[in-house]
Amino acid sequence: MSVETVQTVQTVQTVQTVQTVQGATGAGTPGTAPPITLLSQREGILGLGVLSPGDLPDDARLTAAGPAADRLFRVDAGVRAHAILAELREGLRLGTPPSDDAARIEAVGPDGAGAALVTLHRPAAAALRDGLMHIMGYADLRAERGAEIVAQIDDVISYVGASVYLHPARCPRTVEAMLVAQSLTEGVIHRLKLALGVPRPAAVLPAVQPLIATPTHYSFPSGHATQAFMAAHLLDAIVGPNAGPGAAEYMRRAASRTAVNRTVAGLHYPVDSAAGALLGETLAAHLLSLDGAEAAARPSARTLGTDDWPAADDFHLGTWSQAEPDLPAGKPAPARPAPLWAALLQAARDEWAAP
Repeated sequence: MSVETVQTVQTVQTVQTVQTVQGATGAGTPGTAPPITLLSQREGILGLGVLSPGDLPDDARLTAAGPAADRLFRVDAGVRAHAILAELREGLRLGTPPSDDAARIEAVGPDGAGAALVTLHRPAAAALRDGLMHIMGYADLRAERGAEIVAQIDDVISYVGASVYLHPARCPRTVEAMLVAQSLTEGVIHRLKLALGVPRPAAVLPAVQPLIATPTHYSFPSGHATQAFMAAHLLDAIVGPNAGPGAAEYMRRAASRTAVNRTVAGLHYPVDSAAGALLGETLAAHLLSLDGAEAAARPSARTLGTDDWPAADDFHLGTWSQAEPDLPAGKPAPARPAPLWAALLQAARDEWAAP
């Protein structure tokens, strides 16, 4: 997702606002008047008058006051996204892995020092071979799930968010926060994919015959699994108890189904989804810990080792829920403050203060 995608949130809001006043005298979209008409209006209302020194603004109006977060919602959504993503990216980096078969994402602390947040080890060849057998077995589901698979190529959040009525008209800050988190996560995913270089199923077994075109980036971890589990974890925390009964579980099921759909399509081994689920949930926990609260809990450093996902195991919510608690967990990594993100996160939570 490009940063500009976040701009669609504001565009949808503007269009809907205009639609509500259609037919009203003077209805229009503020800020979109043709320049030539503003030129003629200026001449009409100012004439040839010359400003005197007393007409100029005083120092208070010419001096920015207060923290940047206080001004965050006076700029448009695209600008906010650029600023917040720059802030969040300062807090993550690709670290030095513990071995040649691993890649590590570090959280950067206030002092600039990094500590492990997520470490992924390249899957064993046996796990990939068994994964190919799962892919071939899942091919029978392609006709049933084909429409979902195609729609989810560029949209994961809508499927996870369906359980909480996620819509930009009713919770625009929540949608905005989810899109910012998705963009941050995408960059992390591609650093890890490139570092680990696990070949796509279609690159090693011609019989896979994937349902849709295989992306050129590498297979492990699954980007869709990462995005889906990140979205489910983050959205559950934002919405809180007003989500309604069963919403948290439904979102996790949707995340799991999205991940499995990529195996059905012939694009991912099951172990890719296991790595993606771990990465996504850990990144969501990292983002939630940056809410500005002094006592915010930092997530434990997580690891998926070469043999931590049994070679013969398929991936679905049941196997993930059983395996995840036993995966290695290390010391929580410190993190630098992210006041812009914290402001957006709080604005998103405020939208769910009442059912």
